[in-house]
Amino acid sequence: MRVVVTGAAGWIGGAIVEHLVRGGHEVIGVVRSQQQCLASGAVAAVGDLSDLGFVAATAERADGFVHAASASRETTVAALEVASRVLEDKPLVYVSGSSLYGPIGAKAKVDEREFVARLETSEAMAGSAERLVWTKRGIIVVGAGVLYGCGRGATPEFLTRDATRRGEAWYVGDGDQRWSIGHVDDLAALVVLALERAPPQRVYNAVAEPMSTKYLAEVVARNAAGVDKGAKSVSLEIARAEWGEFWSEILAGHLWLDGDAAKADLGWYPAQAAFGGADVVATILREGVD
Repeated sequence: MRVVVTGAAGWIGGAIVEHLVRGGHEVIGVVRSQQQCLASGAVAAVGDLSDLGFVAATAERADGFVHAASASRETTVAALEVASRVLEDKPLVYVSGSSLYGPIGAKAKVDEREFVARLETSEAMAGSAERLVWTKRGIIVVGAGVLYGCGRGATPEFLTRDATRRGEAWYVGDGDQRWSIGHVDDLAALVVLALERAPPQRVYNAVAEPMSTKYLAEVVARNAAGVDKGAKSVSLEIARAEWGEFWSEILAGHLWLDGDAAKADLGWYPAQAAFGGADVVATILREGVD
């Protein structure tokens, strides 16, 4: 299969490219300049996603299309609209993030039906890339709340920056909220399976087991530079003032996602990211959370 991957020089896109090449696929990696590196065996397509002629010409060469680039909402939606029209019935996979589940709050473990409900009914999703891909019967792969691996990581990123700035790591309330973790290689493996099997109109969570937000803050406090005051509980009001409404509400609740749909449909299993306690979580910080 000839697959176009946008964001191919990035952390997530690069992992997807490597898995595709390893699986024997021909990969066209979309990059913004010749200086950006690609995995061995991939062919670079140099251009910008805001150039819709470039997007159309690149998609015409493809048997499948993966969007893993970071671009503005407007640019992403316009590019995906063009790509989906050119691809017709060929598989289109979009890599999304777990924050798009929104403040699921007191709900413990949720599956993809929650995401689909937001796609179909939430005003917040109107005009989003996720809704476009869904209506085009594409596949959405949702990354974990805490994604790590291959020398990078996100906790989300601002938690570590804030902890370094103030000398202590924060969590909201009692810190018993559960967040799913995942390894970028496992996400990439799921994307490849989704392309190969091409089930129409699906959402898949690329997640392993969860950990608590208090434990995450404690790991940040032990491992991030300059954090000497440990982890501290703060109220939702303080979190809102620091992080804003969106992230404070999410951090105050669970972001515990179920990965069983990908296992049942595709035979996927998170081989790298099975939660094994402190060693796995500390790896997130050792591998370099920005």
